[in-house]
Amino acid sequence: MSSDVAKCGLKDADSYSAYLAERLFEANVELDVLLPASARLALLAEPFMQIGGKCVVMATLAFTVPLQAGEIQIEAADKRRRVIAGMFEQMDTLPVVIYESGEFAVSEASAGDLAALNLIDQLARQFGAAR
Repeated sequence: MSSDVAKCGLKDADSYSAYLAERLFEANVELDVLLPASARLALLAEPFMQIGGKCVVMATLAFTVPLQAGEIQIEAADKRRRVIAGMFEQMDTLPVVIYESGEFAVSEASAGDLAALNLIDQLARQFGAAR
């Protein structure tokens, strides 16, 4: 969550995480803790004086899977190859995004929480439909 979310009426991160889990369940997305995939919800909210103090609320839902760095082959014959290969050698795994979608809304500062919940609803429905 961004630092300005409270100015736009958003609540704590745990409540949105729980809400997302409920909406994914309703969209027939089974959450299996044994699978390596993970969901990441990002919420950003910022008030803008240019639009009368209304808030722009943005939500992004991404699913990632860990990829072992040793499984990555760098084939570029480029002088930056050594730098890139060195970075991979320092990491055990890399999060690879397998799905990402985002939405935004403009709301009154007092209605930012409702806007965030509506965006989560939309993202969960979109993901359920895309599977």
